[in-house]
Amino acid sequence: MIKRDVLNLVVVLLASFLLEPGFASAQQESESGSSLRAAFRSYPPSLSLCCDALTGPRGVEGGLKGRWITEDEIGYVLFGPWRDIISEVATRLDYSLVWQAQNFGESIAALESGDLDILPRVFWSEEREKIAWFVGPIELHELKVYFLVDKQRTGDITRIEDLYNLRLANEDRALTAPDIDANPNFQIDRFPSRSEAIRAVSEGQADVLIDTNLDRLLNLKKQTRSGLLDIATFSYKYERPVYLALSRNSVSLASAIELDEMIETMFADQTVHLIFRGYGITPPTYMKAFSRLRPPRKSTN
Repeated sequence: MIKRDVLNLVVVLLASFLLEPGFASAQQESESGSSLRAAFRSYPPSLSLCCDALTGPRGVEGGLKGRWITEDEIGYVLFGPWRDIISEVATRLDYSLVWQAQNFGESIAALESGDLDILPRVFWSEEREKIAWFVGPIELHELKVYFLVDKQRTGDITRIEDLYNLRLANEDRALTAPDIDANPNFQIDRFPSRSEAIRAVSEGQADVLIDTNLDRLLNLKKQTRSGLLDIATFSYKYERPVYLALSRNSVSLASAIELDEMIETMFADQTVHLIFRGYGITPPTYMKAFSRLRPPRKSTN
C-alpha cells in the first residue's frame, strides 16, 4: 500500500512538472533546422510508459497529451529499445528531438499532414506508403493478434471462424495482420483510442477488442475496470516486419535514406543488439530483404 501511495505521488508530481509554463515549447523548427518531432504511445516492452502516464487514474494524460517533450525530459515518462534507437539515431545525425504522446490514429493523420516527422513501430501497407517513408525494418518477429471478449455474452473464440459474425473493435487506422484487416468476413469498427474501443466492447456496442500487444491489452483491461472481459482461447499467429515511419510531407527522401543507412549501421556495430539486451529482450536481426527504401538488388546471374 505504501509503495502504491508513493507511486501515485510520483505521478502527481510528474504531472505538475509537465504542466509548468515553458515546458518543452511546442514551437518546432523545420527539418532544415535539424529538429525532428516524434510521437510515442504505449507498446510495452518496445515503448513503455512510466506510472500509467497516459491513462492513470489521476488524470496525468492531461499533462502529457498535446505537449512537446524534449529529450532531456522524455526519460521521466518513456523508456524501451525503440525510444533509445530513435534517440541514438538523432544524436549520431545531429538532430534534436521532441516527443509528443498521441493516439495511433492521430499520429498517422499527423504524418500525412506533415505535423509529425517520426512514428515508431509501424506496419507497412500500400496506403501508408503514400504518406510515409519506411525505415528499417527494426524488428521481424512472429506476432499474434489477441481477442478480448465477454465470454458470457458472445462465448469463447476457439477458431478464426468464430469471429465472422462478431463486431470487432480496434483503434482508428491501426493494423493487425493482413488476413484479418483485409478479410471481408470481418466487420471492424474503428474508435479514436483503444480506451474507447474497449469501452464499446464492455457496453455491448462491439463484441471483440483486437490488439497485437498482450501486455497493453491486459493493462487496458485493468485501467478501464473491464472485469467481465477475458482473453479468448484463440489467437492468430502471423509474421510481419515493423518499421520506423517518416512523414513524406516533412522529411525528404535523402534524409529518410540517411536515417535508414544509420539504422543498418547500428545493427552492424551491435548498438541495436546492446540496446535490446539492456532491456532483457532478445535482439532482432537486421532484415535487408524487407527494406522499403533500399531493397537489395536482384542478382543478374
